[in-house]
Amino acid sequence: MESALQILRNQTEEVVRDTLEAFRQQVEVLIKDAEERIRQSAEQSYEGVESSLTTLRGDLAEQLTQRTEQVVGSAEATLRAKVGELFSTMMKPPPSKPPEPTPRK
Repeated sequence: MESALQILRNQTEEVVRDTLEAFRQQVEVLIKDAEERIRQSAEQSYEGVESSLTTLRGDLAEQLTQRTEQVVGSAEATLRAKVGELFSTMMKPPPSKPPEPTPRK
């Protein structure tokens, strides 16, 4: 009877060991799968962020160009007005002198 119990214990230990090894292998596969999904998700997120940044840079460059054109146009118009004022004052004939008083005798 004692040897039958020992055989049964040995078989039980072997089944438990085999079951635990199979479980460990399944867990490793699940971990590797999860790591791969996380890596792919991270890559997709990075690509999305990179694309968004590229779009943002383009939009900002376009806005900056438009604003620069507006500022340059405004400055040019102001400068033309000032130069026009300067030239118009320079081109006016000098004011006429009042007639000299005639000396009294």
